[in-house]
Amino acid sequence: MNAPVSTADLAMLSMTEAADAFAAGEVTATALAKACLARIDAHDAAVNSVIRLDRDAALAAAGAADAARAAGRPLGPLAGVPMMHKDMYYREGKVSTCGSRIRRDFVAPKTATVLA
Repeated sequence: MNAPVSTADLAMLSMTEAADAFAAGEVTATALAKACLARIDAHDAAVNSVIRLDRDAALAAAGAADAARAAGRPLGPLAGVPMMHKDMYYREGKVSTCGSRIRRDFVAPKTATVLA
């Protein structure tokens, strides 16, 4: 990603492109998160793919990634990249329905290895 991109384009970057742009200081994690949240807002009513969306947590994580980068702390390869996962993967302390209404109140006791 060499040329500046519009905010709308940020949501369409691949994970590699987003990670590279963040690592290079070309974009903030907060800008990436806001672009993805805007895309969800624009399209989820039609596709109904998001069961739960924790905007505050997404923006807090993005802010933490921006602060870590600004402080020069070591970052992982996907630092700053927004990510969603299927509801079937447990996230400690979060409701995980696995797509079933009967599990609508089930709070995951731990985080799935695939997300850790």
